Amino acid sequence: GIRKFTRNYRHTSLTKIKLIIFKDPETEKVFRSVFCTETSDDPEDNEMTHMRFAAASGEDKFKSGGDKKFTFGSVTLTVKCGDITEERCDAIVNGIKENMDLSSYGAVCKSILEKCGPSFQEECISKMQDIRRVGVTMTSGGKLPCRKLIHLNMDKFANNLDTGLYQVLQLAELNRCRSLAVPALGTGRKGADIHKIKRMIYEAIEKFGAADRILSDIRLVVYKRNMVSDFIVESPKEE
Repeated sequence: GIRKFTRNYRHTSLTKIKLIIFKDPETEKVFRSVFCTETSDDPEDNEMTHMRFAAASGEDKFKSGGDKKFTFGSVTLTVKCGDITEERCDAIVNGIKENMDLSSYGAVCKSILEKCGPSFQEECISKMQDIRRVGVTMTSGGKLPCRKLIHLNMDKFANNLDTGLYQVLQLAELNRCRSLAVPALGTGRKGADIHKIKRMIYEAIEKFGAADRILSDIRLVVYKRNMVSDFIVESPKEE
């Protein structure tokens, strides 16, 4: 019933439904199997459902050894599992289509819209020419626990993510950000090559960290716990 409602009423004012489950492992297992394994025709629906249920059930905590840290010159990269919209930092990165419509691309966009509301969508639309021209743009942090949101044009940079992310890092540096949270950009797309995405993200951070930087704390926040290991295995310079 909930799935049918969200598919048919994507722009409803009803944005939060809470299922209260008694602390029983078997009951929780049943609900997780429904919300995290049932699929729809829209991969973004599956991605969003998993992220929300994972956060609510506590599955967002990476239990296999905790966060992992890597050093790239002047930068420390932390790979962690969680909801990026809850990260307390100077700036959060958001991959978005160049039309700047938060409702039309990915789980992070939709979570931002849900938490920040229609007025923030209007702020994003006002930056549409910037992101079309340059590929990256910055807005306020809305109601999120960050000062700024840096938006990356995924229409432009989906296949050369390293170039796009490097521009994001430069913009964060220019605005004197000391900490930045980055999602696993592009991994929600159908058929996404996660290992290629990981390589491009790491290459951008390694290139950026080669010089002395104000921005020294970068966090790669992965929403699916079972995907975290894909961004850790064989990663260089682990602390």
